Amino acid sequence: MEIDETKLGDDDYLRTARALASKEAAKLAEVVAVAVLGEDYYIATYDGTTYRRKEDKKALRDLTRLFFHTLKPSELLTLAIIVTNVSNLGDFVNSMRLMSAARTSDPEATRIEQQG
Repeated sequence: MEIDETKLGDDDYLRTARALASKEAAKLAEVVAVAVLGEDYYIATYDGTTYRRKEDKKALRDLTRLFFHTLKPSELLTLAIIVTNVSNLGDFVNSMRLMSAARTSDPEATRIEQQG
């Protein structure tokens, strides 16, 4: 999803979040559909020696359409926020930022060890 973090810091946070939800309603519906399907998103087949997993794109498409056409964008946003909270996505994104190349390639002058 395309989320402008600077806009989410505004005083009118709820209006901005609702505008983003309306714009991204189809993606939110897909996020919720994937969460609902869980492991059922994959079809497992066994050929006698190995198991193979294939994505069930039809089930995902059908469930996404159901959510997109029956739920309001605000309801989709609420469900997507619940999915995000349960999956702890915020901590994951923050840990990825800490491990980014920009962070690890800071000049040595800014390191704590060199300040003493």
